[in-house]
Amino acid sequence: MDISDLLSHPVAHHAFHYTLVGKALVRFGGEVAMVNRSLYNMLGYTEQELLRMRIHDIIYTEDAPLYNGSINDLLGGNSDYVEMENRYICLDGRHKWGTTTLSIIEVEEYPERIFLIQIQESTYRKRLVELNEEYADKFRMLADNHSDLVYDVMLDGSISYVNRACTKLLGYDLYELERALGDIIRKSLEHVTETYTNAPFEMETSIEAKDGQILKFSVLHIPNFIQNELVGLHCIARDITLQSSMERALKHSEKKYRLLADHTGEMIATLNINGIIYYISPACKPLLGYDATELIGRPVWELFYPPDIEKLDNSQEWMNEDGYVNILRLRRRDGSFVWVEVVSSTLRYDSGNVREIVKVFRDITSRKTLEDVLATQERVMSGIVETMDVGVVICDENGILTSMNRAARQLHDFVKIPLSPEHWSSVYGLYQTDGKTLLSKERVPLYRAYRGESFRDLEMVVKKSNGEHRLILCHGKPIIVHNKIVGGICVMHDITEFDAAKQSAHQADKLSIAGQMAAGIAHEIRNPLTALKGFLQLLSAGNENGSKYYDIMKDELTRIELIVNELLALAKPQEMNLTRHDLSELIQDIVVLLQTQATLHNVEIHFHPTKESVQIRCDGNKIKQLFINLIKNSIEAMPEGGTVWIEQMRCDEWVKVSIRDNGVGIPQELLQKIGQPFFTQKETGTGLGLSICYQIAEYHDANIEVASEVGEGTTFTVSFPVAL
Repeated sequence: MDISDLLSHPVAHHAFHYTLVGKALVRFGGEVAMVNRSLYNMLGYTEQELLRMRIHDIIYTEDAPLYNGSINDLLGGNSDYVEMENRYICLDGRHKWGTTTLSIIEVEEYPERIFLIQIQESTYRKRLVELNEEYADKFRMLADNHSDLVYDVMLDGSISYVNRACTKLLGYDLYELERALGDIIRKSLEHVTETYTNAPFEMETSIEAKDGQILKFSVLHIPNFIQNELVGLHCIARDITLQSSMERALKHSEKKYRLLADHTGEMIATLNINGIIYYISPACKPLLGYDATELIGRPVWELFYPPDIEKLDNSQEWMNEDGYVNILRLRRRDGSFVWVEVVSSTLRYDSGNVREIVKVFRDITSRKTLEDVLATQERVMSGIVETMDVGVVICDENGILTSMNRAARQLHDFVKIPLSPEHWSSVYGLYQTDGKTLLSKERVPLYRAYRGESFRDLEMVVKKSNGEHRLILCHGKPIIVHNKIVGGICVMHDITEFDAAKQSAHQADKLSIAGQMAAGIAHEIRNPLTALKGFLQLLSAGNENGSKYYDIMKDELTRIELIVNELLALAKPQEMNLTRHDLSELIQDIVVLLQTQATLHNVEIHFHPTKESVQIRCDGNKIKQLFINLIKNSIEAMPEGGTVWIEQMRCDEWVKVSIRDNGVGIPQELLQKIGQPFFTQKETGTGLGLSICYQIAEYHDANIEVASEVGEGTTFTVSFPVAL
């Protein structure tokens, strides 16, 4: 009978050949007599190669004694079969683990003893066991050195493990700790046995330390299941006495090493010294599209986007350096790439040699995309600013001049950046509007913007390298990011030609006004002169007693003197003495001064200043003269009595003062003549008072606006720039 006849029955034949379990028939002397496909596929040999071998040729040398002992047990009749776990040598020299079952086939028709060997490959399971043991060692190392209290609880309530923090935090040994934690251990075991949950849960408790101090702990309980059977709890107790709010946010950092790695949003990979992945967290699935089992055993370099591998400064440094941070791309399963920030950490043996490398990969694709968008926008904005016809200069958060566009460079004929603010005026020739006084650092428009000031229409003179003076109008504001000033920007308009045209137009207006004034002077002075001439003729004839005409002649001469004085004030104003004044105080002084006159005219004056002091730069006497004229006009516009309302308002960089009456009002067709010399609606007025008001306002960079309705009253509004 041939050995193949042992499998002649169809059932035996199929059971031997058509199974995933590797099987072989081996003679008593160890020769391989028959193998199935699963076995030679597992080991990498051909069927013929195995049939020429002895069973000891493929058994790992160190496992041969185990195999021989199992054969002896069979032959001794101690058992019908023997199981063992041993290694087998593959064709490529590697070894694979297998769960081996040995039995003896004895058939009366076949005198020779035959061994049936059945091999179930267990390499992967064996590797998982080794990894679990390694992770257990790591967890124990982390737990022993952990600053929090870490302990394991059995189902009977006893504590099987506690770390060193127990003594440090509470002063207890293991048995004392069981008594101190009795209440929370009971509650936690009741919770987990009632719900039979495998999810971690937290409880808070207060524990009295050995020194009597009461400490509050947040205890994280992690149910411990072995083969789906609950065997106890892993517990991490964190002291939250002084920082419970912070500890709540960081509670997950107290879980076991594997629990933390498996549930973090960042991908964590552990590599050996050759860069081979032997652990990677489940975050690899959403990040890269791979399951963890697909990546274990592969070199980490295979995940890198090829162009980025060449950019690594030093691959050995990238592998071994603690805290090393790099930004690169990883390839996803679908061929796309994702940007990641990689942080490295190493675990070392006592000798200092690297044991393993831990890499944390943080997805920064959104951040990189945003950076690219911002970079594109910055290039676009820089291009727009560069082509603008107005000058733009920018300084950084330290006040250093860092940027000038084309128009600014053309204005100065040269570029010198970076440049600190102490040298801006001297290097770029920045002067006050007189063209002689160099601007101090504090008065340079860009520096004022850097110091947090927003402004418009500031003027300065730029003296170019060829000696030419250019009048510049500046607008500026600080650059603010997240409520912090990170620089300043100033826009510069060259208004030299515009100012010259404005001066020419102003001169033409002066000539026009001079013509109007000449006619007005002739009209205003001719009347009293005619009266004087008539009285002189009467007196010269000797027919009249001159004493009764003297008072009339004196009044007419006084009127001529008044007209001449106001003309002089209008034509040649005194030198302005500009100092800082509180506007409310100036107006209050005027209200007190005019109160008596108002009372005589049955007029009430109501003044409403701003709640806070507002300073302006002005000549105090001139401003008083301006408001005296306006308030007197309001009083005189109400012959039957009434009310004058004076209101002061702060509007950003301006302060406004409105003077409103309920007098007779001014017709709309006459409003445009307000302020012209010799225009008046009063019988005894000269028409020069408002002209003087407008001139005073102009010298103070102020504006006067007027609104009126006949029968309702008139409102004059004066706007002053606030003193900086």
